[in-house]
Amino acid sequence: MVIASGCAAHFSVGARDAAAPTLMVFGGDRHSVYLGCLTCSEFASDSVFNHHGKHGIEAVRSVLNEAGPYGSKSSAYSACNPRATDPPVIRDQRGKYYGQLTVKPNADPPPTRTLKTWIANVCQR
Repeated sequence: MVIASGCAAHFSVGARDAAAPTLMVFGGDRHSVYLGCLTCSEFASDSVFNHHGKHGIEAVRSVLNEAGPYGSKSSAYSACNPRATDPPVIRDQRGKYYGQLTVKPNADPPPTRTLKTWIANVCQR
């Protein structure tokens, strides 16, 4: 099953191999809401790093929007809520699960150091 395609092979949070999978973020009920591409170029329209894109800092469906359900410090669906009951998850274009995108101390599985540092910095604003 292909979830999405067309993202560039670039990870804005750290170095990335060109053969590495495209990683995307999903949130909400049953993780059915696409929140953007985590490994796309910052210029891709669906990149979480494109501040003017549909998943950028001002978008409702963004982990970067501190007032939205996926980036606030109080929403059950938020990456920034250490007590979130259903934080966003990371999947690749084939649907493989890579874990939760969250500041929760008991994330499943624990994120890489680079990702953990990035999301912690995002959530400190």
